[in-house]
Amino acid sequence: MVKIDRATNAIRKSLQDLTSKSIKESIIRRVPIIQWLPNYPKEYLKDDSVAGLIVWALAVPVAISYAQIAGVSPEAGLYTSMIALLLYGIFGASRDVKVAATSSMAILTASIIGSMVAGNTTQYFELTATLAVLTGLIFLLFGIARLGFVSEFMSKPVTTGFIFGMACIIIVSQIPKILGIQKVTGSFFEELRNIIIQLGNVNSWSVLVGVTALILIAFLRRKFPQYPAAMIAFVYGVLLYNILNLETHGVAVVGDIATGIPQIGLPSTQLSDYITLLPGAFALVIVGLSETMGVAKTYAQKNRYETDSNQELIGLGIANIGSGMGNGFAVDASLSTTATSNESGSKTQITSLVAGLLVLLTMLFLAPIFHNVPQAILGAIVIYAVWNLLNYRELNRYRLLDPKEFWLSMLALLGVLTLGVLEGLIVAVGVSIIRLAYDASKPHIAILGKVPGRNIYGDIERHPENEQIPGLIIFRPDEQLFFANADKVRAFIQTITLKNDPTPETIIIDMDASYYLDISSTDMLSRLIADLKAVKLEVLFAGLKGNVRDTFRKRGLTQKTGEDKIFRSLQDAVDYFIDIKGSASKESDEKLQLN
Repeated sequence: MVKIDRATNAIRKSLQDLTSKSIKESIIRRVPIIQWLPNYPKEYLKDDSVAGLIVWALAVPVAISYAQIAGVSPEAGLYTSMIALLLYGIFGASRDVKVAATSSMAILTASIIGSMVAGNTTQYFELTATLAVLTGLIFLLFGIARLGFVSEFMSKPVTTGFIFGMACIIIVSQIPKILGIQKVTGSFFEELRNIIIQLGNVNSWSVLVGVTALILIAFLRRKFPQYPAAMIAFVYGVLLYNILNLETHGVAVVGDIATGIPQIGLPSTQLSDYITLLPGAFALVIVGLSETMGVAKTYAQKNRYETDSNQELIGLGIANIGSGMGNGFAVDASLSTTATSNESGSKTQITSLVAGLLVLLTMLFLAPIFHNVPQAILGAIVIYAVWNLLNYRELNRYRLLDPKEFWLSMLALLGVLTLGVLEGLIVAVGVSIIRLAYDASKPHIAILGKVPGRNIYGDIERHPENEQIPGLIIFRPDEQLFFANADKVRAFIQTITLKNDPTPETIIIDMDASYYLDISSTDMLSRLIADLKAVKLEVLFAGLKGNVRDTFRKRGLTQKTGEDKIFRSLQDAVDYFIDIKGSASKESDEKLQLN
């Protein structure tokens, strides 16, 4: 009994140690800062701190500007960037990505919430925060479920067109600030029409401030990219406002920005609100995934390290949940902030932590100094920030290389401009899915011949010199077999086989492109085997991967075709055919001699 107790205690202790070790490893894996901070090189601190200061100088004016796009208060923009920078700095996988308020997430948020709420500021703010929390939960679930691969869901041309259209909407929404006219909500073309109607009411002083600020920002970004152009524009605007006494000329300013830190807690919304916001949250996730993964992969490749896409989703999820609980709005990777950070010498996420803490200090002590910043300055900062998203060169490249891809981009672009951002996103995703399904439903099926003098087989259509073996046709579907293309593959194989003159004795189907077979595919192959056997044709299979071979056995295909008719390689199948044909020919000759 004592021995049993000792054994039981030993097993229990081992399980406790194993569980404890497993939990510890899981925490370390999910909180990357635990891995890299203890080994942080001290010589990096100076570069990271300077870069953090520059990121702060960019993040503050941009956060205030994007808060207005999102339709929330300026302080909400500061809350958003502060929380996102700090949380992603702790939980993010990338060394370089900076997560903060961005134009794309701001305008999508405004589009989603604006369609639900009209004239109720309190409800608008609550729903905006709720949307951020819900978006974060989806990001988090995607990361835990290891669904990072969905970042490739939209094709690049479609994404380019969508972002181009969104940039057009953002720019048009900021023009009233530059012109000093009343902003009118509506679609892209409605806003454009209203701008034209109000051209007679343009405030020339506001135009002076906005246009000169645009010139100043462009000059600094080109000649002195290491300087915080947005913050310098803020200072320039305040000085201009005070020196020229622009208040008397009707130039609008940012106004009061509340000081202090946000109250942390879940928004006061009902469960029904979460359900209503679910489609919008998925829209934000798709855009956030595309932008963040694109930035993360670009800088990981540039700086030669690997990043974990699933951990990126977890980092984004926690940053969004934190932003929503702090009365902010949804966030993702900021390309401009990340680029500025990298150019400033940032080495690690210490840069994000430094910048986040500086934004916190701004919220506590410095917010009032932004009161007299002209609205035209905010418009100039936003317009310049998104101008680079008008990727004319990329669209032209698509036009020259593949007109079909170009028109897919244009369809996504026009969908955003005519239908709205959220509806345009649905169009963009729908176009990607339709294009994928269309391409997959029209598989290329090669007929193979032997390369002269070598045991290699290639497409006869591309290389007519390849030799087709008498009595044998080799088919190779170059796409994964699945329900959308299965019947087309069967029809092609049957047509070529039965119309071939002379009719072949055997066909080989090279399955190398298929890594999985759904029920439609196995049903199709079963029918094909039966149909060809009925006309005395033998069917051989080659290149089956392990799980495909298992599927053949489970669904009865092995029994129908015969275990000896399934081969690991194409050459093995060809050798089998040649051996059988040679044996049959020899047997026929012997019978003739006997007669």
